[in-house]
Amino acid sequence: MAKEETQEKKPSVNILNQHLKELKLDNLFFPENTMLSLTERPIVNVDLSATANALENDLFEVQISGKIDAEYSENKQKLFDLTFSYGGIFKMIDIPEAEKEVLLLVYCPSILFPFIRRIVADVTSDSGFPAVMIDMIDFGKLYQDNLTKRNKK
Repeated sequence: MAKEETQEKKPSVNILNQHLKELKLDNLFFPENTMLSLTERPIVNVDLSATANALENDLFEVQISGKIDAEYSENKQKLFDLTFSYGGIFKMIDIPEAEKEVLLLVYCPSILFPFIRRIVADVTSDSGFPAVMIDMIDFGKLYQDNLTKRNKK
């Protein structure tokens, strides 16, 4: 027997593609206002979620979707609304069925996150605002929180 035939296949997760599915920024501040407040930092609200969909065979699309908005608390002046969806196509080889959900909703979004984080920083900065650097996301905790919510229903 050839050496390749006797070796067991090792489970693996491979990213085949990354893509920006949606990106929309509504700039609600400029040009009516010309100067950002130098004394007050805006309040930035971030809402993110991760989802996964089976495509075919062992291919899955994982998406990080989110909405970010910012406003000044003093006068409730809204600065912008940003919505986005960033995805990746992942191939899972010899992954046990019981482990796929955790990999798809924890590991895969962790691979994609730095890319959408950079895009958000660039687009907010290019729109005339200070760059929004999304805090690191613990996708494991996010997964556990969603699992707890599902189990309570």
